[in-house]
Amino acid sequence: MTNFLQKSKIIFHCKQVDILFAAIVFVLLILCIHLWQKLLLFTGLLWFRKNSHETVAVLVLLLFCSILLSFGKVYVFSNSSIFRVTDIKNGYIIADNGEYDVIVYGIENVSFDDVIYIKGDYEQIHSVRNMNQFCFDDYMARRGVCISLNAKDYYVFSKGCSIRSILYRYVMSMPSETRNLCLSLYFGIQREEGTYFIQSSGLHVSALAYALKKRLMRRGSEHQAQFFITVFSIFFGICFGFSDSLFRISCFHICSFLFEKKNVRLGASMVIVILLRPYLAGEMTFVLPVCIRLFYYFSSATNRGRFFSLPMLAFLQLCYFHEIAWIQTLFFQPLRKFYAVLFVFSIFLFVFPGWNEALLTVAQILEMSVEWMQKITFHYAPSLLWTACWLFFLSMWMRSLSIRCSCLFAFALLFARVEPYFDPFFEVMIMDVGQGDCALISLPHHQGTIMIDVAGSLYKDIPKDIILPVLKDKQIQTIDLVVITHDDFDHSGGLESLEQWVRVKKVLTMKKDYNGKLNLYALLQDYKGIDKNENSIVSWFGRDNLSYLFMGDCGNEGEKQLLQDYDDLPCDFLKLGHHGSNSGSSMEFLHQMRPRYALISAGFDNRYGHPAKEVLLRLQQERIPYFCTAEDGAIVIRSVSVFKYLRTAQNDFVIINDR
Repeated sequence: MTNFLQKSKIIFHCKQVDILFAAIVFVLLILCIHLWQKLLLFTGLLWFRKNSHETVAVLVLLLFCSILLSFGKVYVFSNSSIFRVTDIKNGYIIADNGEYDVIVYGIENVSFDDVIYIKGDYEQIHSVRNMNQFCFDDYMARRGVCISLNAKDYYVFSKGCSIRSILYRYVMSMPSETRNLCLSLYFGIQREEGTYFIQSSGLHVSALAYALKKRLMRRGSEHQAQFFITVFSIFFGICFGFSDSLFRISCFHICSFLFEKKNVRLGASMVIVILLRPYLAGEMTFVLPVCIRLFYYFSSATNRGRFFSLPMLAFLQLCYFHEIAWIQTLFFQPLRKFYAVLFVFSIFLFVFPGWNEALLTVAQILEMSVEWMQKITFHYAPSLLWTACWLFFLSMWMRSLSIRCSCLFAFALLFARVEPYFDPFFEVMIMDVGQGDCALISLPHHQGTIMIDVAGSLYKDIPKDIILPVLKDKQIQTIDLVVITHDDFDHSGGLESLEQWVRVKKVLTMKKDYNGKLNLYALLQDYKGIDKNENSIVSWFGRDNLSYLFMGDCGNEGEKQLLQDYDDLPCDFLKLGHHGSNSGSSMEFLHQMRPRYALISAGFDNRYGHPAKEVLLRLQQERIPYFCTAEDGAIVIRSVSVFKYLRTAQNDFVIINDR
């Protein structure tokens, strides 16, 4: 056996090609969205770094691969009814019809590799888009999944006969609590969010593999130990499926078996993972373990301690989650070992089902500990300047662990708390809340906040799920004024929930002016509309030579009255009434108001047909550019006296010049 392993050992001796450097460049090329960005990065690296001819050839090849991978998969949609289950998640499955993958909702009691007949309605995947927030449709699009199917009826043609399918059915036959634990540890199907930071990256599996390798090295050579660990990871993938995390782990162990040098092992595994699953280049499953390995590899610090990687872990948590769970981060290494031990003992449930109660007790204690650890958090959405400073401090930390570096990290975290007070921009944000309205007005230097309307929904808690993360990112804990334009659920339904999460000083539901650090004027105070839509509060305010007019759900009659009462009212940004419905935004109103931009808040593919095609045609005829949350996501206008711009969650960027 030893001779066989020695003969099979492949030693990579090419000194002219820096595989790790090429791998890092490849990941960066994949992360570059546009072709000009890839070419600029490639040219810059060749210009500033001396490369051998072999390295240049490899980089050119990787550039070509990154361009090919950026095109994605193109397919012609077909209304197929026969699917094979390829993956199972919490609340939905992913199925393949032989041409493309779809998300399927409303199906239960199926296993991996089952062939099923599904009857239902197809829809394009779409979710709300807000600045720096998770977007589900982007997440799935990177995996080549753009269509969802709501199953009305289905039946199983044939059950899967793979090992993974059989084991999944066995796990599903367990009691509910044991089932949820095993689904999380084996298949990565999360029922709770408490352990996502550990299990999403497969770090409990990698911790187990590392412990096994150390144990095996005591009785044999490193190469023998690596061979058995490679076989173990592949066998685990066959049994439970090659999830993104396990696929990365398996690639690394295979490269560790094939190559001697650490840099070649890491570089080769990175290239293989990104070539086969390019969407992982920017995701936590790949970035966290790779960054930790790179952090240790490039570090020249000799006195590495248990908390050496803590600044890197904190940085990645802020980048991906905008939140650091301090205690969980401090106990990061022990936690991954605990979950590895828990995983080992859970395997014995297949042989000794009587251990169920003892295992659940240990799991519950661990979950309660993690839940307690997550109560002490630090929330911050990193800015570009702060990110650059933290990375610079990390480079110093890698060279030498010193009190000075610790003080610099502490200063950076302190500055993150006070950074909003240095922001000189006045900001108006039209949030993407689906079919509803919610606008957030933020004054410069964190002086105050005004919100116009708080949308409600029968299907989700919009203030908790959508508005609160945005407020946390902006470090807003108090809202000075909430204006409810009228009592429709898509404008006022979320107010009660909002007040549970943040402090609201004042709620305005009547047509009255508000005098504060920003004066908000309620127009048409004496006008009585025929219904509550026409009776909406119409708000006007101005700042930095820009003026804003918010129409609520006001329609044609209110617009006529507005033109009569206010002659030559300045309006740079007009938020169209009633989500762009044809009941308002008449040609006469648009022509006389002459806004520079129109803003529309509407849900994607909503049942009301908002915004109306007739309204969009009028805007086109009047040459008024518009932005709509259904297409562009959240819309943000930021201004100081000398610089003004508009951007959207879809990465549109417009510099606004003075008239």
